[in-house]
Amino acid sequence: MLGRAVCRWAAPALLLLAVMPAPQARAQDVKALTRAYNASGVALYRELAGAPGNIVLSPYSIGSALAMARAGARGDTERQMASVLKHSLSRDATDLANGALLAILNGYDRTSRPDYCPKAARWTGTRCEAAPEGGGCPLSMELEGGTCVGRPAGPSAILVAANALLVPKSAGPVAEDYKATLRDRYAAAVHQDVRADEINAWVKTKTAGKIERIVDALDPDAGPVLVNAVYLKADWASDFPAANTREDDFRLSARERVRVPTMHQDAEFALVERTGYRAIRLEYTERSLAMLVALPNEGEGIAQVARRLDAGELAALSRALQRAPRRPVAVALPRFKATFSADLVAPLQKAGMRLAFSDDADFSGMSGPTRAAARLKIASVKHRAVIEVTEAGTEAAAATSVGMVTASAPIERTTPIPFVVDRPFLFLVVDTASGAVLFQGRIVDPRQRE
Repeated sequence: MLGRAVCRWAAPALLLLAVMPAPQARAQDVKALTRAYNASGVALYRELAGAPGNIVLSPYSIGSALAMARAGARGDTERQMASVLKHSLSRDATDLANGALLAILNGYDRTSRPDYCPKAARWTGTRCEAAPEGGGCPLSMELEGGTCVGRPAGPSAILVAANALLVPKSAGPVAEDYKATLRDRYAAAVHQDVRADEINAWVKTKTAGKIERIVDALDPDAGPVLVNAVYLKADWASDFPAANTREDDFRLSARERVRVPTMHQDAEFALVERTGYRAIRLEYTERSLAMLVALPNEGEGIAQVARRLDAGELAALSRALQRAPRRPVAVALPRFKATFSADLVAPLQKAGMRLAFSDDADFSGMSGPTRAAARLKIASVKHRAVIEVTEAGTEAAAATSVGMVTASAPIERTTPIPFVVDRPFLFLVVDTASGAVLFQGRIVDPRQRE
């Protein structure tokens, strides 16, 4: 069991909070934050794309974990982190926007919304009610005192985003102001005296068992560990009938083909043509969530399209798909499952974030500014992600850990338009309400599991 949650507030602080309204993030700041996460996610993807095989990562998870680290950085360390992470907001504005973004993402799990009541039932504020018909009640409802009653049918999407500050026994004190920032702005759980297995258990719980391990062991000089976890389970707004799934060709290369289970459906989707590729928007039941599939044109390699799909192109693509008219499309998409793990230290250092990993790092906002406080630097940035796409929908999870350590000192048509995904492709799972890219990656071989 994790150590006790730390929550210490001085009485004057409580009085101040009672009379002063909590600051609110501006909508444009949330968009600025997600643009930063998306841009740094594109940069990291490019660094990781040199490895063979399928890739899946979560720009949101990576960005959130590193933003928590930036919240404790000061001076040149903080400025360098902000630059590499593409942040345009001040540290305080970034922290505030993170809180608003987290509320948006966690707002999808709304099991008490009236529109989740069974058909013909109404929401009373505490339960669903309906009049019996033909002496019986709708499914999921029971007769009680002459009225059919029940709970909502459940959310159309489950999206859970969570943060934590996990402090091992070996770590020195963590500044109370820093803990308060993470609790208030990142809704972070703060746990003391944790072991490696407890950190992994926290991640496993938050990702519904999809990510079982994020740290292998703790360094004897281990400092605080910052963790973000995100889990998504969402049904397609228009699902792929299981009876339509069949073995089709998938071209691994110009010369090699394999047979893979491929899902089929004819429905209306937003579809756009871009330079070198076409893209489709596959919506989930919660319409603000969608998967974008980018399919390279014949003769275009996936690497060329990935290079073209920078932060600016990504934003333009998202806008184009939101504005595009829904048209009849015959979609063929392979079922796929991909897992991926990466150590992000080298890519971040290559991008220019060097001070944070050096003995000259300044994380005095985390450790405290006193001379007696142990100096901290980032020792590890680990990321793990998994995604599974089936006829019913998508299930995906990711976790990112930032491990600190003590530093040494210093358009319309009547016939369906074919969209046949029969060659390597890119995908993004996006939240249009906030602009966040929750998951992105490439599939070069749908048969691969890791």
